[in-house]
Amino acid sequence: MISSMSVPGVESSLESVISWLSTAENTIKALTRPASLNKNRLDDQIRSLRGPLADIQSHGGQIESVATQARQLVAQATNARLAKRIDTKMKDMLSRLSKHLKLPRYEKLLERATKLNESLAEVNVSLDDFNKRAQDIESWLNEASDGIATGAAQSAIDAIANDREAKRDSIERVLRDGRNLIGRKDVTDTSHVRDRIKVNYHFQIEDILSVI
Repeated sequence: MISSMSVPGVESSLESVISWLSTAENTIKALTRPASLNKNRLDDQIRSLRGPLADIQSHGGQIESVATQARQLVAQATNARLAKRIDTKMKDMLSRLSKHLKLPRYEKLLERATKLNESLAEVNVSLDDFNKRAQDIESWLNEASDGIATGAAQSAIDAIANDREAKRDSIERVLRDGRNLIGRKDVTDTSHVRDRIKVNYHFQIEDILSVI
């Protein structure tokens, strides 16, 4: 049986967990924003979430332990007022009681933080891939434009024409990936990607095609 000497410790642990949960929930709420398609801002979002997510992941065992102690104390308490006080605090920590000791409030917090992290990571991968492919195309466009502008030999112009055909699929993929990125409902700061596919490709490609 749990002695009365353990009551202050259990109550203190419950209050500590409840306070931590509230703070963590507010932190994740503040961090839950659309993913930026500005690479620097997106990197900041990912870094800002890393610490809170790790902190949340590390608290699962502690919360389960405190819940177990509180449940035992409620079951063994001979003082009805004490039992009710502990039970109320435990409900605040868990959001609801379950004989299987599920932790819905914590699990909801962990799920929200994990999904946010996964969403940011997914956008980050897509944005990195788009930027790399777009940079490759833009470098080719610049080289092709410079070659034609400086009066390249016919063999060089033929090579540009061949490269243009070889890169057609790559160009279409960049345009498609860019449209998919800016079409997501969970992103913001889309102007960088939008301008890149609207100006750098549609106009520059047509200019080159009209000369070759």
